[in-house]
Amino acid sequence: MPRVIVTGGPGAGETTLVSHLAAAGYATVHDSARAIIAETLARGLSRRPEPQEFAREILRRDIDSYHRCAETGDWVFFDRGVIEGIAMVHETAPLPLGDLQNLLSAYTKSPAFWRRSEPHTCCRHWPRVEADTGAAGLCAHRVGSPGSLTG
Repeated sequence: MPRVIVTGGPGAGETTLVSHLAAAGYATVHDSARAIIAETLARGLSRRPEPQEFAREILRRDIDSYHRCAETGDWVFFDRGVIEGIAMVHETAPLPLGDLQNLLSAYTKSPAFWRRSEPHTCCRHWPRVEADTGAAGLCAHRVGSPGSLTG
């Protein structure tokens, strides 16, 4: 099943694009962070949990969504993906290098559609991951031809 990760800097329009794809009938997975924030607000708690807890819950949900969508043969579009979750966890509490490399290699096989809001910005968490793993340009290498849905 083709999975496409829609990613980009804050305000680049990822959520809007994924919502339009959902309205057009495509299978979509919305941003885990927004769901977590909505749930905590509904329980009367702080908008965001402690950063490390927040990052780990985002990653847990993103991995679950990624695997759950493997059951379908249809295109699935993700509003952000596992890689951003990995980067957030690594930023809040650096992962051992072997664990980080294993996670990155397990979840970088999906094409990405990269929406830019600023030049040279993909995810604010990438600089730390790039410095720790040498993964510079990982998102750009997975972009392929922006806008292409045919791979």
